[in-house]
Amino acid sequence: WIVGDTRTGKTRTMCLLLQQLIKQGTKVRCFFHGSFGDELVEVLRSERSFRAWKREVTRCDVLAIDDLFSSKVTERVEASVFEILDERIAWHRPTFVTTQITKKDALARFHSLKRCEAFYARIKEFFQIVPTGKPKQEKLPLK
Repeated sequence: WIVGDTRTGKTRTMCLLLQQLIKQGTKVRCFFHGSFGDELVEVLRSERSFRAWKREVTRCDVLAIDDLFSSKVTERVEASVFEILDERIAWHRPTFVTTQITKKDALARFHSLKRCEAFYARIKEFFQIVPTGKPKQEKLPLK
């Protein structure tokens, strides 16, 4: 669970980790910058089966979600993300997430305070939380 402000290396860090897993033959399902939420909403609105899509996402070897909660969080998206991560945790399937949203931020965005608390309790218990710092580029002198 890589969390930090924009331009702090979250996506780059995750991609370097995923690159090594892919080289080892691990099958990885990736969603970059908002595409997870977009695809989820598309599946919910379409004829496509949410159950089939959820099964595909929860059963892949490794799931990677970049910029989770970068878009507006509807109640259905919130519940679906919770279900997917909870199922992946139950089956011990690795999941990588990058986000700018801290628990404090999520409390203001989530529709259900109880779900937010449960969601972040699972994150704290089952994920390695990696905070990122200030971008090094800002410290470099420009000539």
